[in-house]
Amino acid sequence: LWAGVNAARSALCRPPAALSRTESYIGVLVDDLVSRGVTEPYRMFTSRAEFRTSLRPDNADLRLTMKGFELGCVSAVRHHEAIRVHCSIQKAMAALQSLTMSSDSWRQKLPGIGMSENKHQKLSGMDLLQYKDVSFKMLASVFPESLSPYMEF
Repeated sequence: LWAGVNAARSALCRPPAALSRTESYIGVLVDDLVSRGVTEPYRMFTSRAEFRTSLRPDNADLRLTMKGFELGCVSAVRHHEAIRVHCSIQKAMAALQSLTMSSDSWRQKLPGIGMSENKHQKLSGMDLLQYKDVSFKMLASVFPESLSPYMEF
């Protein structure tokens, strides 16, 4: 795919497009082949990528759709949808951050969640997502007015 993008750009007398190691596994692969060389057949392992925690398949759309649109590989409709999703995710994160209560209040709203006994500690909805038993869906069921608009994501 990336070779095709750059072949088309070359045919149109445009400079080549590059993806860095921080943006994609293709960027890692190209950087490894160009800068480190190979003495045996190259295999792309996720362990080769320093940024593998941010190069997840579930966020590839958010990371790469804008770049694809800039290069002419993504339609305007798809680009607008990506912008809408990105804005909705940002709003959902802000809504989670604004839901702030003491840990005691959270335990009352969400019984059965293993939280510390520090009653005066203030926690946001974002903080609560670190607990294995807490999901966005669970928080949206407790705070539907704030979070239900973002359930599709």
